[in-house]
Amino acid sequence: MGRGIVCLHDEQGTEWWGEWSTVVDALVYGLSDEALLRRHLRDEYGRDGMRDIDARLARAREHGSSFVDCRFDVSGNRAGPDESELTEAELIAAFRWPDGTHWAVRA
Repeated sequence: MGRGIVCLHDEQGTEWWGEWSTVVDALVYGLSDEALLRRHLRDEYGRDGMRDIDARLARAREHGSSFVDCRFDVSGNRAGPDESELTEAELIAAFRWPDGTHWAVRA
């Protein structure tokens, strides 16, 4: 599958958007708002990154990810320290962009 867009939600229902890799079973682009994710995809992948972007975002909003051949679930991820599994709330706490300029895993 490779990489896809994910949409996670915190306790307040806020949408957090990121890029997920099925190779490493973790985020490869930290969680941000939709506008920052769009900018990342455009900057990182150019025209190809924006192909069918509205449909991919809608699929992620509805199903949790833009992957077309499976329903996304964060269980089994290896996003934590020493490839440990993080819950959705832990993913949001660790990977969200607090100021919109950078992200890092906080352990």
